[in-house]
Amino acid sequence: MPKTTKPRSLLKKILIIIGISGFILLIIPTIFVAILFFQSSNYDPYQQREDGIYFLQPPKGIPIPLKGADELTFEYLDCYYAKDKNQVYYFGKLLQGADAESFEVKKCNVAKDKNYVYKETAVVQGADPQTFEPLNDHYGKDKQSIYAGFQATQGIDLKTFEVISGRYGKDAQNVYYEGEMVPEARPETFEPIESGYWRD
Repeated sequence: MPKTTKPRSLLKKILIIIGISGFILLIIPTIFVAILFFQSSNYDPYQQREDGIYFLQPPKGIPIPLKGADELTFEYLDCYYAKDKNQVYYFGKLLQGADAESFEVKKCNVAKDKNYVYKETAVVQGADPQTFEPLNDHYGKDKQSIYAGFQATQGIDLKTFEVISGRYGKDAQNVYYEGEMVPEARPETFEPIESGYWRD
C-alpha cells in the first residue's frame, strides 16, 4: 500500500499556524508597550550631550542638534514640547513667537503662553490664553467661545456646553458633532454608538 503524506502535511500546517499565532502574540504586546513608552509623559525625546542639546527624532531616535539651545535652562515639558530661558521647541524645532517664560503645556499637543494658545505649532485664532482650557482632544473653551477642532464656533451656549464623547458635545438646546449641530438630536437623551451611529 502506498504511503500517505496527508497526516504529515496536516501536522506541518498546524505547526505553521501555531508559529504564526505565537509570533503575533509576542509582537502585539511589544508594539503596545512601545506606543505607551513614546506617549508617556516620562519619555524625554531630548538629550543633553557634551556638545549640546539633541532631539531624538522618532521612530529611530536620530539625533538632531538644537542649535542655540541654552543647556543650563533647557527643560523638557511634555508631548515633544521643551523650552529654555529664551525659546520654546516643539518636535525639535523652534516655536516661533512663543514666550518661553509663560509657556505651559495644557494637554498633549495643546499649549499656551501669555499671548497665544497653540495646537501643536499653530496659533488658535481668537482664543484667550488667560482663560482657555482644553476639554478633550477635540474641544476647548475660553471666557467667550467654545472651540471645536480648535476653531471658534458660533451659536453654542458656553454656560451649558459639555463634551459627551470624542467629537460629540451638547448644550441645553442642541447636540453637536465637531462643533456642527446634529439635526433632530435631543441633548437630554442623546447617546453615541460605535462606528459613527447614535441614538436618542
